[in-house]
Amino acid sequence: APADFPATLRKRATRVPRTPIPETPLDARGDFAEVVLPLTRDAARQEAARCLACDTFCSVCTSVCPNHAFLTYTCAPFAADLPSWTVADGAPVPAAPERFAVAQATQTAVLTDFCNECANCATFCPTAGRPYADKPRLYVSLSEFLSQENNAYRITGTGAARSIAARFAGATHTLTPTPTGYRYTTPAFTIDLTPTLAPLSAPTLTAPTDRLTLLPAAAMKVLLENVAPAQVPVVEG
Repeated sequence: APADFPATLRKRATRVPRTPIPETPLDARGDFAEVVLPLTRDAARQEAARCLACDTFCSVCTSVCPNHAFLTYTCAPFAADLPSWTVADGAPVPAAPERFAVAQATQTAVLTDFCNECANCATFCPTAGRPYADKPRLYVSLSEFLSQENNAYRITGTGAARSIAARFAGATHTLTPTPTGYRYTTPAFTIDLTPTLAPLSAPTLTAPTDRLTLLPAAAMKVLLENVAPAQVPVVEG
């Protein structure tokens, strides 16, 4: 959240009109001179001051959802150059690392069991997004979760046994805590990881594939570690 959170909320509650864009008067448009003129320094600063700091805190979708289907959670910053592999002769071969980073401390997810996709959040989204579809979608119903192709997550268990499953490209991935970190399981491979997703061993291939990536595991780790148990219904299995 912003350093001065109350000030940000007060600012958002105050309507400030847009600074008018200066234009060449109609009676002076007899040549090829620019019609739309630049803002003055003071006018530019006045317009910039209208920024609502959505890059650090937004959650408009949380406030406008009639079904209370959105949750806002605080996210610890996480960044890593994750290893990746190609497959040659049936064995994983190290490839270029892939960057994953979450810098914004305030994040939003969708409690899909309460969402009817009315798109009210899309109407009010300041970045012209579709939060009900774009934000991580958390499921309680197993059948609904398994029917999804992508962007579906399901947290199960309690305490140290809390784990997360996800759907990517129509397949189920799981990230399960272990005494040394996590075990990440996909339809194509399994690997044991440290808490920061560094490999503890080489991937074990379980099905033919061309490439192995840990990017989905990183998204799952962020949700599992930062969405509080009190924010989602407990699912035992």
